[in-house]
Amino acid sequence: MDQSDVLFQIATTLAYGMPMLLTFLIGLVLLLRVPPSNGRLLGMIGLALLMVAHMVTLGFNLLPILMIAQGNYDGMSRISVLLGIGHGIATLLRLVGTSLLIAALYRALRRLPPDHAAPH
Repeated sequence: MDQSDVLFQIATTLAYGMPMLLTFLIGLVLLLRVPPSNGRLLGMIGLALLMVAHMVTLGFNLLPILMIAQGNYDGMSRISVLLGIGHGIATLLRLVGTSLLIAALYRALRRLPPDHAAPH
């Protein structure tokens, strides 16, 4: 595996991860424009956790590419358990982040006045 292959795989991995990171960032910016409330705080923490989980996952996806590029095949077998644990932690972060976003949405929707029945 030469250097151009490694750079291409790294660039591809990062390119696939960027849309989600941009989405989380846009969500944080939108929440910053909302007046302070508990729902906003929950949403911001949830998005931040999702962003961290996504970056951790990207890092774990890049690590094997870098190790193979260095020819460290023995290290790959040694860190496979750690990568599994790391992916599990990232999944838990996603779970908590998504739950906080759902709680923020619930709080925001509870504040809305009830819809009046539309005439038929």
